[in-house]
Parts: sequence; structure tokens; C-alpha cells
Amino acid sequence: MNVRAAEALQPADWLARLHMGTDRRVVEAATDVVETLHSRPTGVPAALRRFGFELGSDGWPISEVTGAVERLGPLTPRRHRKMLRRWQAVAALAEGWASGYVRGAHTGMCLDPITGLGTQLVLRLRLAEMEAACAANGTTVADAYCAVLIDLRADGLEVLSADLLYTCAAAATTAVFDSGETVARVGDRLVVLASRDDDTARRAEVLYDRLSLDAATAAAAPSVVVDELPSDAVALRAYVGDLTA
Repeated sequence: MNVRAAEALQPADWLARLHMGTDRRVVEAATDVVETLHSRPTGVPAALRRFGFELGSDGWPISEVTGAVERLGPLTPRRHRKMLRRWQAVAALAEGWASGYVRGAHTGMCLDPITGLGTQLVLRLRLAEMEAACAANGTTVADAYCAVLIDLRADGLEVLSADLLYTCAAAATTAVFDSGETVARVGDRLVVLASRDDDTARRAEVLYDRLSLDAATAAAAPSVVVDELPSDAVALRAYVGDLTA
């Protein structure tokens, strides 16, 4: 496709390739992305956030949402294509999708019903956002962030007792890590994504003391470990899955 044809791109051209139907909200969001891309480039992240939100609300998997934006690229001039690949745009799309997915009919995939913490899916999304941001700044996630792993022994506990244990541990964790860190439950483990610095190490010690002294969690032999994140991109993506091992 030549530049002149790409400049004349219409939202319908993109939608026709995606088979998204005619839902008014999705059509309007897609139209906004195309128009913003060609008329006010600085607004592209906001337009992608809205697009991600609308598709997330409808239950579209994140892989299909990012794939939809990738298919828009070849229809646009190269300078516009670069805008779609910037980390701000990628992060905005993922953020919008996550918000829409949580508010839609798939809340259970993003929120743990017992603790109210994020799930493995939320952890993966946040790591992807961190990876994109760090790459843009010439660093790696392993250089800037770490994971705080909280383990508890729930063997032999009845379901209600185990639920209470994790609820209390989650409350203690979010009380200590209360500066915007991502806190999630992955299997039987609580995970915090935090800055790699002395303050995180200090707060990890504070959390261990609280869990060890609180009657609601002390009997579960709590363990709090600050873990390094993989520097390799492939290993980083596998890291979340390994947390359940």
C-alpha cells in the first residue's frame, strides 16, 4: 500500500479486517484510534486505552486486542506505525484492556475472590508494562524491580481457615506495600512487584515481623523473600508460571 492510500485509511478498512462486528462502542473507539493517529498523534495512548477498555469489557483476550493493533500497522505510513509501537502506546492499550476486563464479565480472572488481590493475569500484564517502560529507558526490569515472595503453610487447614489465613496475610501485605506496588496472589503464594532498593528490603523485613507476630498468620510459618527478576525477556515471561511451582 502506498503512502497516499495509507493516508486515506478509513476506520471501516481496519474493522473489516478484524471481524469485530458493529458494536457502537467498539466502532467509535476504533474510529477514534484511526482519527487520532492521523490528526493528533500525541493523543494515541489515550485512544488506545479507550480501545483496549472497550474490547476488554466485551471479553476479548489480550492477545487478540494487541493483534488487532498490530494489524493496523501495515495500513498506515511508517511514521504512524512507530507511534503504535512506543511503550507508552503499548502500556496504555494493556492498561485499558485490564480495566475493561475487570469491569466486564471476567472479573474473576483479574481479582482473587478470597483476598481481593490481583491474579496471575494481572501480574503478567504489569510485568509486560514494566518491560516496555524499561526498554524505552535503556534498562531492564531486573535492574529496576524485584519480587517479594510471601509463602504460608496452609497444609491441613479447612477451606474456611485457609481462606482466613490468606485474607489476613493479604491485608498485612498491602498495609506494608502501600505505595502503588502490584500485589497479587499466584497459587498459594502472595507476590509483590516493587522497586529494587533498600526500602523494599526494609519493608520485606517489616512484613515478615508482622506475619510472624500476628496470631492469625504466625502458625502458618510465614516466609518473606526478596527475589531477583530474570534479566532475559523470555525467562521473565516464564517467571510468573514458575511461581506456582
